[in-house]
Amino acid sequence: MKVCLFAGDLLTVLCLTMASAVLSASFVVFLVREAENRSKHVQVVSGAPLVAFWAANYAWDLLNFLVPAAGAWWQTKCNGVCSP
Repeated sequence: MKVCLFAGDLLTVLCLTMASAVLSASFVVFLVREAENRSKHVQVVSGAPLVAFWAANYAWDLLNFLVPAAGAWWQTKCNGVCSP
């Protein structure tokens, strides 16, 4: 029975690790697309401060990360996965 519980915990941890790796990689897509479209250059030329561009990107990434992070936290609490 204990081995079955350990296997379930291990599977949960592996799935959450893979999901967070894919989530982290998805944030790079915007930066690559920005380099392709040169949207930062357009904003700077139009007079927007560079800090506003990076602050908006950071805020958007943070908000997009909070939902999956809360879901991962909830998943570990529901499955009883805890650190030793």
